[in-house]
Amino acid sequence: MNGVKNAASSIIVTCTLCLVACMVVTLCFQVTEERITQNEQAKANELRLELLPDADSFTKVDDCDLVQGVTEIYKADNKTGWIITAQARGYQGWVTVMTGIDQSGKITSVKVTDVSAETAGIGTKLTKQDYLDQYRGASSVSSYKGKLNSTYIEAVSGASYTSEAVFNCVSLSFMQVQELIDSEKEAKLYEQKK
Repeated sequence: MNGVKNAASSIIVTCTLCLVACMVVTLCFQVTEERITQNEQAKANELRLELLPDADSFTKVDDCDLVQGVTEIYKADNKTGWIITAQARGYQGWVTVMTGIDQSGKITSVKVTDVSAETAGIGTKLTKQDYLDQYRGASSVSSYKGKLNSTYIEAVSGASYTSEAVFNCVSLSFMQVQELIDSEKEAKLYEQKK
């Protein structure tokens, strides 16, 4: 009988300790959640400013249809351009890219923000600045040499699927910006007709 009481009290103590530990973890999460979100937003804003240095601040664009593959759009508040985030399939998973495009439709910068699903050491070659710099200043990109009015983008040897994913993300960003420009023109024409 004494052994049963000891076992029961051990179970009660263990369950109580687990319950208290869960409550402490939950409380810590609730206390730090807002701070973590603020830090993530600050980091994302710093990256946006890096991609579009002439911008002063950004506002998320929610009132438009996203091109398939585009996950978010931010417009510079001083109307110097946009930051488009897009995803495309790489060799083993999704690749996420942020592209800065200025008001004239030229790329200011490209940043690969997630290649974690790709082969370590190979897919990560596409995060190197020397690869990404070939996009800078382009108003149209091509994966074929000699295409008129397009900047030729050379794939990274050994990472052709991931290179294609980055290229596709940038192409999707161009498509999204063109849709934004077209919808702004339509809105202005509509206002003029009123």
